[in-house]
Amino acid sequence: MNGKSLTNYNQTMKISIVLLFFCITTYAQKNGLIFFIDKIEGRPNAHIIDIKEGKDKSIYLLGECKDNTYKKTSSWYMHVDANGKKISAKHNDADVSNLKRFVLSKNENLLVVGNTESENGRSQSYTRLYDKEGNIKLLTVMAMSYPIILGDAINVDENQVLIAQSNDKVANGKYNVAILKTDIDRFLPMEIVSITSDFDEVPTKICLNSKKEMIVSCIRYNGESMSNIIYCINESGSKIWQYEPKVDNSFLNSSITIDKNDNTIFTCSYRNASTYLSSSVVLKLNPKGELVKEEVFDNIKSNGITILKNGNYLLYGANFEPYENRIIISKAAFRIIDPNFKIVLTDELGQTDSPNSTLPTNIVTEMPVSSEFNNAVQLSDGRLIFGGRVNYPARDENDVLTPIRQNQACVLFTSADGKFR
Repeated sequence: MNGKSLTNYNQTMKISIVLLFFCITTYAQKNGLIFFIDKIEGRPNAHIIDIKEGKDKSIYLLGECKDNTYKKTSSWYMHVDANGKKISAKHNDADVSNLKRFVLSKNENLLVVGNTESENGRSQSYTRLYDKEGNIKLLTVMAMSYPIILGDAINVDENQVLIAQSNDKVANGKYNVAILKTDIDRFLPMEIVSITSDFDEVPTKICLNSKKEMIVSCIRYNGESMSNIIYCINESGSKIWQYEPKVDNSFLNSSITIDKNDNTIFTCSYRNASTYLSSSVVLKLNPKGELVKEEVFDNIKSNGITILKNGNYLLYGANFEPYENRIIISKAAFRIIDPNFKIVLTDELGQTDSPNSTLPTNIVTEMPVSSEFNNAVQLSDGRLIFGGRVNYPARDENDVLTPIRQNQACVLFTSADGKFR
């Protein structure tokens, strides 16, 4: 059945598509589709960093993979059609520190951005331009006299991109936020905004509202403590407003998105010190940067939030749950909430879903699969696509049937309303 297109979501089937360096194992269900990308030789721990939809409705996936020591990281790329069938895939074994994002040009070249390190350990930004087959067209490492930490990138249009990064070049010796603009196919970045601060600040996400104002969320470091700050910058580079969300200092990550009314939607997750479970706060700021709504959602670690076509918000990440009072496991999870922050749907990859449902019962009982969603996108046909990773159970050295404990990239397609069973 290798290479067969998945055109009927109403049948249950298993399909393996053999790639040059790894394979996809796909499970189709009544309303959805999930597939797992098998390990890359020498880099068995993988997850998905970013997802984009092309003009022809095909889907581009960018991922990281690490060796067993988690000290060496490289990138992989995959292009699949709308039904999950592989078109092309490449693994680049050059080491990077971490990848952040990719953007598409009008020719559907992919500009991949992230961070790497120089020989002396200095952080540097890393960009690589691929064609749609995954062939490298351009590699750039910005070897500046000062360290750079790249945070995020976003399309301005089909030709240009904004890059949010942090530079250690100001007189006070702090990492301050800078925004660069460049053509995608001809990578010649020019700094257009510099935000001076007395603190170290590293951007996590950049968005554009309908006025082309740049909304940037950052993590602020002040000694041993961390906090969040959001900036709104106009096209000329002037700061319109800033807002500092009041969240627990133990927060894990943060992100923003912009809704159809130009409200800024901020999410941040944090861990309960006594239970080790996570909660997530969601804030809504009006276009003036004023807080208009706030809600805490228990037992979900949010890795990001996106706006759906119907105006609802999609919060994605993982639930953390105690298992038999022995361990804490995570389950890839999402919540759809309406603009008033009322929950419309909550779901997760549970015991009866792949891959738990495909493993021997005694293995799943002893150590269930952990999983997490790192990103999510709504496709033009309305379906939702989630990217993340699963972590398989440990196995006895004599057991050849159960996968070893390692992170494996996974993709879940759902219907427009989040149904996948």
